[in-house]
Amino acid sequence: MEMNEKIIEEIIKNLKNPRFYVYFLVLLLVFLLLFPYIDANFFYYRRVNNRIDILTKMAEADLSKIEENPVLSKEYENLLTEIEKQTDGSIGSIFMKDKEPHVQLLKFVTGGSLIWIIAIGVLFSKKNSTGNRLISSVVFGIIGCIAGAISMVLPTVITPMVNYIGFPFLLAIIIVLLAAESMKQKKADNQR
Repeated sequence: MEMNEKIIEEIIKNLKNPRFYVYFLVLLLVFLLLFPYIDANFFYYRRVNNRIDILTKMAEADLSKIEENPVLSKEYENLLTEIEKQTDGSIGSIFMKDKEPHVQLLKFVTGGSLIWIIAIGVLFSKKNSTGNRLISSVVFGIIGCIAGAISMVLPTVITPMVNYIGFPFLLAIIIVLLAAESMKQKKADNQR
């Protein structure tokens, strides 16, 4: 059996296991964190060399002959426009480092907001004593700050709005999966 078949078989076998989704999301998050560095150190140089080759060939072209012929002139302009569009849409431009303070602040707030909402909910719950609720709320507040810091470190994906919505969404999925696993474990413990 090939490695790909084994991987697919394991995925199918674990589709109903919430841990599978948590591991998958963590792996995806690690990939998103590492990809800009991999791109900058490996793929970037190939793109630059290809662009240099194209620019060298274009510079060697006789512009006077190109400008005399309307078909060649139009093709030359189209090529320049295409190069500009390719630069704007390259993989290197998908992940950006935003240094603007308001973007960083919003990434922090949206990254920690879901956990902070849980902290507030724990604070007002009637299930535990006041001391336990206060301690739990502070712990969740700290975890929210950590999640916000992680959100700030992540590179901006195309536009900051993707980070503002995407990180809390991934966090919500992880929380729901962990809660479902915890409830499943409690149910199994109660049946014993």
